[in-house]
Parts: sequence; C-alpha cells; structure tokens
Amino acid sequence: MTNGAVRLPLAVRSAFDPLRTRPSAAMINAKTKVFECFGGIMTIFAFAAAAAAQALAASPTNVLSFKEAGRIIIAAERKHAETRSRIRGWSNEQLASELTTAISGKTKLIYQLGHGVYVEYTEPQGQLRMWYPKNKDIVRGSWGVRDVRGKMRACFQYSNAVNPVTHVYEPTECVAAEQTLSGAEVLQSWNGDVFHLMENRIPYSKDAMDMPSPLGS
Repeated sequence: MTNGAVRLPLAVRSAFDPLRTRPSAAMINAKTKVFECFGGIMTIFAFAAAAAAQALAASPTNVLSFKEAGRIIIAAERKHAETRSRIRGWSNEQLASELTTAISGKTKLIYQLGHGVYVEYTEPQGQLRMWYPKNKDIVRGSWGVRDVRGKMRACFQYSNAVNPVTHVYEPTECVAAEQTLSGAEVLQSWNGDVFHLMENRIPYSKDAMDMPSPLGS
C-alpha cells in the first residue's frame, strides 16, 4: 500500500489498464463468438415464447362424438332445405351481400363428413387461414363470392390442403348459398382471428374430431 492506494499486481493492472494492454485479436474474436452464441440463444427463446403464446390461444379440446356427428349430418339436410326455401327469389346482389356478411372476418369451427372438424378464419380482405386435421402447417388460401353459372356461391381456394381421409390435395371448392347461409355445419363461430391463424402457425396438430376453443371462451 502506497499513500493509501492499493497496489495491484502487474497482471491484474494490465487487465484493467487500457494504456498498458490493448485487447488482442484472439480476445476480440472470443468475445464476438460469445455474443453471437448469446444472440442465437435469445433468438431461440424468442421463437419458443411466440410458439408458446400461440399454443395458449387454444384451450384443451373437447372431442366431437361420432353419434353427435351423425346428428349434425342429418340436421344439415333439413337446414339446407329450409334456407333454400327462405332465399328463393333473392337477387344476386342480395345473396352476394348476405354471403359476404356471413363469411367476412369470422373464425368458424366446422364439421363436414370426410373432413372432420376444422377451424377456418376468413379475413375481410379475402385471405383465409385454415387449421385442418392432421396437417402440421397452416393452410393458406383465399375466399370470395362468385357468380357460378348464374348462381351466387361462396368459393374457397386452398394452397396446401390435404384431405386426411383420402390424402388427396383439394385446392378449390364453391358451395351453394344455402350451405353457407344455413350454418348447418358450423359448430361455433367467433368474430375475428381468435386463434391467431393469420400469424401462419397452428396451435398444434389436431385430430380429426378435436373441437378447440379460444383460451378464456
């Protein structure tokens, strides 16, 4: 100790005194690799956190029984007929307006024979995202109301949908107005993208008869 000051050993002073020692290239490279490694770890954590947040968007699922599915199929025929009678005589303009209102900005939980239960969000600008049974990725597509041989129909185009029963790629379909407006195959409907499907991720790979619900619903 000199004049009340602590005298550090030379090796320690060299580590803290920039006038005595400049960092070598090896030291800089080592520090750079440490920071790159840390950055990579933080990126992994960020992706994991985003995936976990989306998984939390869906609560544990119920399962549609085959008995209840049979009831839905039988009831659908009656609902289609009732709606067909109700809309008979509507102009194409009225049909187009009603179809657009029924589809735009909605998330629907739908059951169809040969498909199972799937979730579909149809955004107002015409894009759609589908959470389809057994698919590991989101199904992207588009929707619109079209005049098909003089009849207004809701049409859907899918970019990467594979039927879990037939294993056949199904790119496009147009459905009769009564099918859309009756809601016969819709198990539940919500306003907005309640499962965050427009983020282009699914909460999990669902089974054919799973009926997920948004967290907190």
